[in-house]
Formats: sequence, structure tokens, C-alpha cells
Amino acid sequence: MKLLYVGTEKLQDAISEALCRTRGRHDVVVARSKEQFLALLQPGAVDILLFDYCAAPADLPLSQVLIYARAFKAPVLTLSSLAAETPVDDLQSAGINGYLFREHLSQLPFLINDKVDNLQLEQDMQEVYQALERTGNYYQTLLKCMHEFVFLFDEKGELVYLSPSAHQLTGFSDVDGHKLFEYIHEDDRRQFFYLFKKVLKKPDNRVEVHLRIRHKAGHYIWIEGGVTNLVQNDAIEAYVLSCRDVTDRTEMEQELLGINRLYACIRQFNRAILSADDERKLFGNLCYTATEFGNFKMAYISQFEGNGNRLRLIQSSGVAEQDVDPQMVLSSLEQTPYQQVLQTGQCFVCNDIEEEMPGEYWRYVARQKGFSSMIIIPLSKQGRIVSVFVLAATDKQAFHVKAIELLEEAADDISLKLQTIQKSTVQHLNGLKPAQQQHWA
Repeated sequence: MKLLYVGTEKLQDAISEALCRTRGRHDVVVARSKEQFLALLQPGAVDILLFDYCAAPADLPLSQVLIYARAFKAPVLTLSSLAAETPVDDLQSAGINGYLFREHLSQLPFLINDKVDNLQLEQDMQEVYQALERTGNYYQTLLKCMHEFVFLFDEKGELVYLSPSAHQLTGFSDVDGHKLFEYIHEDDRRQFFYLFKKVLKKPDNRVEVHLRIRHKAGHYIWIEGGVTNLVQNDAIEAYVLSCRDVTDRTEMEQELLGINRLYACIRQFNRAILSADDERKLFGNLCYTATEFGNFKMAYISQFEGNGNRLRLIQSSGVAEQDVDPQMVLSSLEQTPYQQVLQTGQCFVCNDIEEEMPGEYWRYVARQKGFSSMIIIPLSKQGRIVSVFVLAATDKQAFHVKAIELLEEAADDISLKLQTIQKSTVQHLNGLKPAQQQHWA
């Protein structure tokens, strides 16, 4: 990634040093005049503009930089000073994408990572939308060449006819003794009953449906279509569910929704990282953000103690303390997920707790709390794992490859912040008198 710094060369080394702590490789180029700025600002050549409000070129005010940046679609970050006469609110209203005080230049990696995540989100969304458009065109073409699933059923929900494609879908050899409601996913039955009531007493009325129905292989597929009341039609005399398989499209839409929600959550993580000045406050904000913005069922952070053989709960959201089992002795519970994370340094991911999680403890908690997948993320200080960040989601397969990648990047930022807080604490203690150090200790 290339960063164009608009200002004097004085801060270039400090900026380059700060960017060494961001993800990926970053090049810094400097523009000290309008002429140099225009020469360096080419389509696709610069990813982020960093404008030094206190050391700007005389011939290049912020207003012109914003005009050029919009033309080339590059985000603008502003460096200001705590003693600057221009209020921060005025800078924000001018249309900048973010700001940072020069006195807090060490926070630049977190601000850059936030903007990089935004750029990646826009790119991912564009790719998914293009994929959705291609999928839509695919289904439009395919439906012209194949029949929909058709189910005929009476007022009791008993099936009276299935089209050949529906027979193949369900695996029925005949329909006697089968009810449609039994094959609808239990989470969608209430919605289907509600829609069915709307057509029950209204001949020729049709309602649209989008739900899951059980495949003969045992899994569920998403169908989309409508239920029509043709009871008074002499040729039909039944309720008609005509539908098509939209599993791929629905899962893609849900994945897009999940990615958007996760990006929003990580943006809030970055804000929490920027604003926190102690670990407990940081951990509390992270857990709250995960449940409120990330839509996770529960989130908590526990700290390893006693050479890694015990866990102590630090902060949590959406979960009671007794559910975390904070005093768990890992040495007496072999093959626990926590122990695996501590030994390997890698995330532990389980996308189907009921079927895949070893041991009964987590399966019991998952049933009680209503979540189906979880991830345990290690947090480090100076290369040593000190804590775990645990997230649980309602749906199965919630932690796909992209989600894991984003959460691991967030964990790197959190670990970097923990080191920064620790360094600040040490510096503070070193500046105190012995009696004061003992008080703080």
C-alpha cells in the first residue's frame, strides 16, 4: 500500500516507523508542494493521503487536497496538533476520512488498519454483488429450461400430489401419509403457518414464501416461491406450493450480510483500541462490541494464570460467569480447546458444536445458551499468549475462512495495543518514586 504524505519531510521517518507496525507493506512518499502533489497523485497510484494540517504546503490548502482526492477516490487522513487553532469538528465537517494528533503518532497503525479494512470491505462487497448478479442471471436462464418443485396439499397439510422434480427432491415414492409441514425447517414453520392462514379462506390468493425444506439426503435447502389457494378450482382442489431451489443465492446473501456485520464490528474494535488506555476497559469494550455490533451470541476474554494451567475471566458480554468456568484447570483436562490454543498459538474453530466439539461441557452450554459455533482467538504480549478472546454465534458454519482471517487480523491489532499499554505502564512506573511505585504495584 502506498501512502502519500503531504507536508514537510520532518515527520516522514516517524511515519514510516509507525507504519512498520501495520499489516502488510507500506511505502511513504512526500509531497512538499502542489506541483509534487499533482505529479504523485495518479489514478490507482496512491491508496491513502495523509495531510499534515500544521505543516501543509503554502500553495496546497486542505480544500484543494480534498477536491483532488475525491476525483481519484482516495481517502484523506489529517494530522493536526493538540495546540492547533482549528477545531477538530471543523476538520471533520470539511470531509476528511479520519484525523490524528501529531502528539499521538503511535496510534497511526490502528487508524491506517481501519481505513484498509474499509477499502477491503468495499472491494469485497463489489465482488459479492457482481457474483450475485451473475448468479441471478444464471438462475433466470436455468429456470427457462427446468420445472419448479410443485407440492399440492389439503387444509390439514397432507400432501396429495408432487411434481416429478419434487418427488426427486423429497425422495418420496408416494405421498400417502406424508405432511408438508413435517419437511419444513422447524425455525420456519411458524412463518409458514402464518402465511398459510392468509390464503386459507381466500380463493386464488397467493403469498410469497422463502423457507427451508428437508432434502431426501437429510440436509435442508432454501426454496423460494408462493402458496396459492386453488381449492375451488375443479381441476386442482388443493393448495399449491410452487417453488425453486435458491440455496446458493440465499447462502451467498447471508454470507454477504455476515461479512458486512463483521466489518462493522471490527471497525468498532478499532475505535475501542484507539480510545482505550488500560486492558480492562479495552477488553470490556471489545466484548460489548462483539455482541452488540457483531451479533455474536456471547463474547468473553479470559487470562491465563499459573504457567498457563488456569483461566481467569476478565470481561464478558452475553454470558454469565458460571458458563465460562474461569477456574478451569487445563492440566487435568487434556485436549481442551484452550489447551490447544495455548500449545499451537492458532485459533480454535468449531462450526458445529453439537457434532464436532470434544467433551460434553461445551455441548451442554451451547444447548442452554442457543449457539452452534465458536472461535477461541489467542491474544499475545511480546510473542507470548496471555489471554483468549472467545466468540460464539447462533448459526452453524459462522466462522468461514474470510471471517477467521478478519478476526485474526483484529487479534493482531489487539495484541499490539496490549504491548503499547504495557509499555506505557512501565514508563509511568519508572517515572515514579519508589514509594509511589509500591503504591501502584
